[in-house]
Amino acid sequence: MNTFIKALLSGLVTSLLMSSAIADNVGLTHVPIYSDSSRPLDATIWYPTEQSEPQSKIADNIAFKGTYAVKNAVPKLERFPLVLLSHGYRGHWRNLNWLATRLVQQGYLVAAVDHPGTSTFRHDKIDAEQWWERPADVSRLLDWLQTDSDWQASIDESDISVIGHSLGGWTVMLLAGATVDYASMRQYHDNHPNPRVESVAEEMRLDIAKPLDRVLKDLRIQSFVSLDLGAAHSFSDQSLEQINQPVLVLGAGIDIGDFSVEGGSIDGLSADKESGHIARKLPRGSVQYKVYPDATHFSFVQLCKPHAYEILEEELPGDGIICLDGKQKTRKQLHDAIYNDVYHFLNYKLI
Repeated sequence: MNTFIKALLSGLVTSLLMSSAIADNVGLTHVPIYSDSSRPLDATIWYPTEQSEPQSKIADNIAFKGTYAVKNAVPKLERFPLVLLSHGYRGHWRNLNWLATRLVQQGYLVAAVDHPGTSTFRHDKIDAEQWWERPADVSRLLDWLQTDSDWQASIDESDISVIGHSLGGWTVMLLAGATVDYASMRQYHDNHPNPRVESVAEEMRLDIAKPLDRVLKDLRIQSFVSLDLGAAHSFSDQSLEQINQPVLVLGAGIDIGDFSVEGGSIDGLSADKESGHIARKLPRGSVQYKVYPDATHFSFVQLCKPHAYEILEEELPGDGIICLDGKQKTRKQLHDAIYNDVYHFLNYKLI
């Protein structure tokens, strides 16, 4: 039986199991960690619970649709596979709240941190320049979960994964073992300029060498998911070629540069040049790669409410693009497809 047929059958079986299973209720808690350190972190944890009330709307505002969860509910007394999340450049935990909620409903424990320096509410220059701290944030979150928190008994340590969007996907690859090669990136962008990627690289000072005593790869994590990552050419080819753990690389088929906002264009993140580059460099037996033709870079974040485009444009011209998708599928339909592929990968390493 070939790989395609196996994947197809796996998908059908998983869909049937998901449709017949009783979804878990979702509990949610926020907790500051490492408050006495030089880099305190804000952690968010989603988890299965028996409690169904009182329901609260999570990550909901005038522009974006939230989900429902029971805040500070009593967790189920079981062990669950753990998924760690990393948000994109100047993003936050709410961006992937939709995905976390759905994973918890199928029996996952999910945890995220907001990265100081590159999050929505904390983008100070000094923290942003310490780019190696992004993957370290995820590892420190895992340290805390495994050793210093009440969640130790809830984690299946044989099943730990990490998912990241955009710069979070870049962070995922560092955790998998990729290393930064600024000279190679500089050479590529001299021939293929992309002001958007280059401005982020400049702000994060990717030309700064990683301290030699820091190992960014986290051996406790068994599988890795990148959602339309950027700055793919900042990694050394050799480091990508040596990654032998399962990696799912998902890309957006519509370059956001194809959209015109306020009469101008926005420099995009082509799936072929970014996610596709990663997929081609990773060992063939380790990587699964898929592009959603009707998705944009922002189709991976939360659902937009009606008139969200106008609201965001009024607040900051150009931000409305966050709510633009292709013409053939809604963001809800894209989320369904993305979730199914991520869920299948986490369970079977197939899509």
